[in-house]
Amino acid sequence: MLLKLSWKKLLLIKCTGRISNPPRWRFLCRRHGQHGHRKAGLHSYKKDLARITAIKDLKGVLDEMNYLRSNGVASPLYGFSIGQDRKNVENMIPQLSQGGIGLADRDYYLKDDARSQNIRAAYSNYIVRLFTLTGSNEARARQNAEAILNIEKQLANAQLSRVEMRDAYRTYNKFSVADFSRQTPHLKWNQILTALKAPGQDTILVNNPAFLLPPIHYCRQCLWMIGKPTCNGIFCVARHPTSAAGL
Repeated sequence: MLLKLSWKKLLLIKCTGRISNPPRWRFLCRRHGQHGHRKAGLHSYKKDLARITAIKDLKGVLDEMNYLRSNGVASPLYGFSIGQDRKNVENMIPQLSQGGIGLADRDYYLKDDARSQNIRAAYSNYIVRLFTLTGSNEARARQNAEAILNIEKQLANAQLSRVEMRDAYRTYNKFSVADFSRQTPHLKWNQILTALKAPGQDTILVNNPAFLLPPIHYCRQCLWMIGKPTCNGIFCVARHPTSAAGL
């Protein structure tokens, strides 16, 4: 009987709940209903923007990062996953990776050829557009875009290249959670892992320790830049979900 229904009718049945509504159908319902979000405009996101606008300090940024990640909205500043320990495949372990950039590769930030410059310019215009759509004036939107690109360039500088990331030995770095937290005083991993629904962990794998640890401390520098009042970083990074606080 269902095979005779068109996909639109079947989707309507699934959305109205007349048939069980598993996750894949909920996803299709959202996609099929995007015109409603466009019609509603910014009103659909007022609650999110109000929560972000209320951020006043660096702790608020970190809490928002945990919220975005644990709710499947974005993966800010660094990558996080649970996966097999490559040297003990029977164990699953929290894993951290370099991240925090909105463009596809670090080279787009670090190269100065014409193509890379054009890509960065287009990305900057995209960020400006996002901010103007959420109520910022043109000058403030461009200031925010500049701050975000500066932060993301710092993160790109700390990242390993694609070739370096293929080295299975270089990217296998195991730490105790307690020791890793002592080395990153700006990031309390016991608290973060609890917020990410992975409490009680004693070890963690990191694919690029230099991204988070001294002596380079790029991650700490970028958090300082985010919280610097003169660049309006707390507000602009948190509101831009593909930036250093929301990739």
